[in-house]
Amino acid sequence: MMIKIADIMKKAKKSQDPAADSDRTKPTSRPAVKPPVSERRTALKEELSSRKRQTSPERPKTPSTPQVTPEKQQDAATDERPAASFIFAKSYKDEAGPRQLTNAPETVSRALRESETNQEEIASQIYQRGLELAKEVVKNAQNDQFIKVKPVIGWLNEIIREFNFGHEHLISLTFRTGEEAETSNYIYQSMVNVAILSIRVEVGRKKLNKSKLVEMGLVGFFHDIGIVKVLDIALKKELLTAKDRNEIKEHPRHSVEILRKVDNLTNTVIKGVYQSHERLDGSGYPAGLNDHGDISDLARSVAVVDVFEALTHDRPSRKAIPPQEALKYILELGANKKLDQTVLRALIDQVGLYPIGSWIKLSNNETGKVIAINAGQPLRPKLKILFDEQGEKLDSDELEVLDLGKNPLLGILKTLSDEDKIKLKII
Repeated sequence: MMIKIADIMKKAKKSQDPAADSDRTKPTSRPAVKPPVSERRTALKEELSSRKRQTSPERPKTPSTPQVTPEKQQDAATDERPAASFIFAKSYKDEAGPRQLTNAPETVSRALRESETNQEEIASQIYQRGLELAKEVVKNAQNDQFIKVKPVIGWLNEIIREFNFGHEHLISLTFRTGEEAETSNYIYQSMVNVAILSIRVEVGRKKLNKSKLVEMGLVGFFHDIGIVKVLDIALKKELLTAKDRNEIKEHPRHSVEILRKVDNLTNTVIKGVYQSHERLDGSGYPAGLNDHGDISDLARSVAVVDVFEALTHDRPSRKAIPPQEALKYILELGANKKLDQTVLRALIDQVGLYPIGSWIKLSNNETGKVIAINAGQPLRPKLKILFDEQGEKLDSDELEVLDLGKNPLLGILKTLSDEDKIKLKII
């Protein structure tokens, strides 16, 4: 028994000895399992890519330089890019030497003039299309024919787009008077002007979305459509009698009768048209509503613009007054609680006391045309100087933009009258 126990312990000791494992027969290894084909392809691509990076010398990074031929150099010297490319392009140098995108002041000046001319042409086309729409609408309203509102909405969307792009040339067209104005029937011009100015005021206030801006434009465009029913009185050149004025005060009711037959017009628009001659103190017409009544926001805005537009344009029985005097007058109406003062302030901020397109004479006797309004500084617009102190027209390369907001020593002497413009051969 003792021997058997010793043999067992001896065998146990050998099993713990690592050397003893070498004497054992090793088990055969399992055959390797190949990975899927997709994995093998991915691994092969990674290996090839790694080898390529290791064998390829690293090249220094240099900017690519296009080959410049003499012909291309000549093209670059006479490059006539659109205005936007001059405005936003950056100057740079290449191996062919410095390239001057602002090559010469006259190049940039020419591009900017071309851009401005293009914007003026677009604005003129939009304005003219508005007059054509107004004539068609008035004619159909007079003859109790169907009025198409879809083309008007499309036109209003064009106006909104122009203002959203920061193009202000439409504003200057709304102040055309005398020989420049549509004289056959002031209603056409009034419809277009009030629509444009109403939209501009509300775009500046940034309180309405696009669909509401379109509604504002529709109220402005149709605000006096009922006048076609009393057009013979409205076009009188002599002073109106009390009876005449009372008949004209009924035209908002005629407007509603006309617009209720028009498809795709909301009640909001019809209500705004009907109330556009009401006053906050109850002195308006046709219902004599007041600030505590139900005067819509659209009607409040159009009421201010309508008074301003009417004062700054000729009517059969009276002449227009300058925008500065018109704004002074309607500010008094605001102070007397007749017109909405928040809309009045917006009108001054967006249109200014010297609206875009106004011709003004400065305290140094130079003459210029207003091209932009300085928000918060209605008396200090930006203008382009076009005539020197002797009244001589400046060459195009001598024109400069003067910001009166940054030139406190210069002031405005006056706004040019039609007679002044004729002397300078502006009209």
